[in-house]
Amino acid sequence: MELGWSWNHRGPTNWADADTQADAKFIGFTYGRDKYGFQVTVPLWFPAFVLVLLTWFIWRKTRVKGSGNAFPVEAANKGEDDLDG
Repeated sequence: MELGWSWNHRGPTNWADADTQADAKFIGFTYGRDKYGFQVTVPLWFPAFVLVLLTWFIWRKTRVKGSGNAFPVEAANKGEDDLDG
């Protein structure tokens, strides 16, 4: 019973050549077809960038919000005596 999946082995790919022969290229992303099927490449900066954005978004949504009066300091009145003596 054939399920439609296939697997074949080929030698290692020279990614620099694969990127130059790709059908579509944009800022490091490539997409191309060959006799074995298709291949998609994702630049290594992309997962790091997504992780930074996700971390920043989670930090922004989960941080403690200040109440607006973080330092309860009151101005001294001129008529009060000094506590030093």
